[in-house]
Amino acid sequence: MTIDWVALAQVTVATIGATLIVVAVFVMAATAMSQADEAAASGQRATGLRAVGYAALALAGVFVVYGLYLMIPYFHSA
Repeated sequence: MTIDWVALAQVTVATIGATLIVVAVFVMAATAMSQADEAAASGQRATGLRAVGYAALALAGVFVVYGLYLMIPYFHSA
């Protein structure tokens, strides 16, 4: 039995990259929502920040659901 080290490295890099992207989008959502709360507390309108927060949160959710789709063979078997 041999190990294809190049393929293993590719999977590792792809996994770390995808994780960093999902975490970055989630942090962006949390930051936008936090800034929206601070703006609302000071009496300013925060509609745009809140919309960005919800959109980023939805995007992170889409990434997670797509990852689950790729990992669970039941969803894409013929």
